Amino acid sequence: SAEQAAGLLARMPDEAFVRFRIEQLLWQAQALAEVGHGELLVRARPIQHGANALEVLVHSADRDGLFAAIVISLDRLGFAIHRARILDGPDDTVLDTFEVSPADSFADPDPQALVASLARVLASPLDGLRPVRRVVPRQLRHFRFAPRIEFPEAGESQCTLLNLVATDRPGLLADVAEVVRDQNLRVHDARIATFGERGEDQFLLTDDQDRPLDEPARQALRDALLAVLVPR
Repeated sequence: SAEQAAGLLARMPDEAFVRFRIEQLLWQAQALAEVGHGELLVRARPIQHGANALEVLVHSADRDGLFAAIVISLDRLGFAIHRARILDGPDDTVLDTFEVSPADSFADPDPQALVASLARVLASPLDGLRPVRRVVPRQLRHFRFAPRIEFPEAGESQCTLLNLVATDRPGLLADVAEVVRDQNLRVHDARIATFGERGEDQFLLTDDQDRPLDEPARQALRDALLAVLVPR
């Protein structure tokens, strides 16, 4: 009914209606109809028929470390994240979408297998989850360039805007997410994009009291990011 439809749409972030296509919004709303507000929901579907690339949807009550847990879990399942949108929803919920594809031989491209594995992790405590440690692939060393870490003005937002440009590599976003979590920061919005060997990510962050980052916190974050972005 129109009333039910309006109720579903009210559970979605306002920003979703700007960022997503109509068919994505329809898929998300239909998925939300299956769970209560704030209940864990994980869904995945092929982006194109016959292709291994998947679109992954996560709806959940927000909690510290959730973004890192999702990203690290996808990496540990053998998937590369090519694009992502991380959005705060109403009443302390999140609505996150990821475009992923198998990056390791053990990655299972079956959407239901991914959903089951990711949901199992997100239903458990998240603190002990750590990224896989890798050697930088030989072919990527030729594309290496100095990472760019910037904190531009965030307009009217009460968050700190972080712009990050770095050489893409397996596990890059998982390492970045771990740094954000270990610095006790919260992700309120994120836009993740990969262009060939170049990763361009943008985050809206606060500290664990939902305050923008002061200069010492920004410097600590910059130092921690450089430690994982500059290959050894």
